Amino acid sequence: MLALGVLHGLDKTHLKLAANLTTTCYEMYRRAATGLTADIVSMNIDLHVGTDIFIPVISAAGNS
Repeated sequence: MLALGVLHGLDKTHLKLAANLTTTCYEMYRRAATGLTADIVSMNIDLHVGTDIFIPVISAAGNS
């Protein structure tokens, strides 16, 4: 939708955001051992920590 919005007058930065989101989604699937990814994924924005995408462990009861 972000990329489509550029065709209808939204700022071109939306197109770059759309490309970055696509890359992020692809990387989540690519990095998962099963080729599947979780419904809940956390993004790390701290440049000093090694991993930028991680899946939090959540119990069956839904508590982290």
